[in-house]
Amino acid sequence: MIVKGKKAVRLCLGAKDADAEYVMLNGHKVWPYDDSVAHPFTLLSRADGNEMTLTLTAPDPAEGEDAETLDVEVWVDGAASPTVLTATAGTPLLLATLDRTHRVRVRLGDYTPSSTRYVTFSATDSYEVYGDLLTLKGKTEVNGYDYYRLFYGSTTLVHSRGLVMPSVAMATYCFAAMFLYCTALVDAPELPAMKLARYCYYEMFYRCTALKRAQRILPATKLANYCYRAMFRYSGIEIAPVMPAEKLVTQCYHDQLRNCNSLRWVKALFTTTPGSTTAGNWMYSSRNESSCVFVKNEEATWTTTGQHSVPGNWTQYTCAPDDYTTPWDGTWEEPEQEEAVPDATTLYNITD
Repeated sequence: MIVKGKKAVRLCLGAKDADAEYVMLNGHKVWPYDDSVAHPFTLLSRADGNEMTLTLTAPDPAEGEDAETLDVEVWVDGAASPTVLTATAGTPLLLATLDRTHRVRVRLGDYTPSSTRYVTFSATDSYEVYGDLLTLKGKTEVNGYDYYRLFYGSTTLVHSRGLVMPSVAMATYCFAAMFLYCTALVDAPELPAMKLARYCYYEMFYRCTALKRAQRILPATKLANYCYRAMFRYSGIEIAPVMPAEKLVTQCYHDQLRNCNSLRWVKALFTTTPGSTTAGNWMYSSRNESSCVFVKNEEATWTTTGQHSVPGNWTQYTCAPDDYTTPWDGTWEEPEQEEAVPDATTLYNITD
């Protein structure tokens, strides 16, 4: 496979005989080529006596009707068959009470998500999520609002880097507010989709104040209206993912990195002159020091700084349009975890 004229190297995810592949660029993992993984969607406890819950939010029932319900299948600690539970809208459903390193696999019954009908996970103590997100609903495609607010306000969720996100085409609001107000989240899953949709990542990591890093690159080179709007606003992110898209569209970067007080490095390769209609308040009220670095496409002719562009005190450099490298290439070290996530985050080289 060739990416921007450079050879891609394949890596296997999970067990050594798994089918998953990753596209590599400049010696580092960039985005998945195949979603196949060794594990389904799973919640892993990092504490004893941890109550894992699911809450179904749904519109109020009509007079005389019962609240909406949703069947939920759970497998605790690798059980051979699931237990079927029923969630009632507005009432938290206890999935399992887990001790440290124990886990629960979850699959949802069929329902139609929307801005007023969605599922949210939470726990009373520290936990993480890993596995193939698509297995949560047993689907191979992504529809509008599918994972909207999935961990909204889950202040004990610590790790999500083992969550394998879909590389299929996105849909409107599909991941909007997925980790909104997850204030303990320290890492993020990779977002491999190349075909975006309106509001697909809207407010995805908004107020994730413990989040210091995300993936190395947001790989889509063609943006959709509002796709990254407010994606990292008020987060603790220090180094933003490389943004290779060269053409900006309506509010694609609006508020994306606004109010990020720890932000110190951004590489964005757009040649469109940023403004209020495309990048309104893009980095506004974020850190503004000369030690901060913005790397710009050498073919870009815009010089705008300020409210809708790059803070005035940032030091700016240029790079080639296909330069996706990051400051930590060759020296990156993963943040420490209490125990390694199971095989779902273990990489093995494949010899061509």
